[in-house]
Amino acid sequence: MINLQVDAEPAAGSFAYSPVATARALGVGRSLVYELIGRGALDARKIGNRTVITADNIRRFLTAAPRASIRGKPRE
Repeated sequence: MINLQVDAEPAAGSFAYSPVATARALGVGRSLVYELIGRGALDARKIGNRTVITADNIRRFLTAAPRASIRGKPRE
């Protein structure tokens, strides 16, 4: 199982992450997270004024991402 804990934000076991926390968890920039939301690759929700991405949605995104390759050879 993928561990999505991020430096005390959000608390362990959280159901949803802010775009900033999602970016930290994925190791990418905040602008890429918003780009992924815009493309529909990540499904963001609004709760009041906050934009959040569910932990399940982040896991599905990672599972669907292509495997990394080294020198053109797929990793096993």
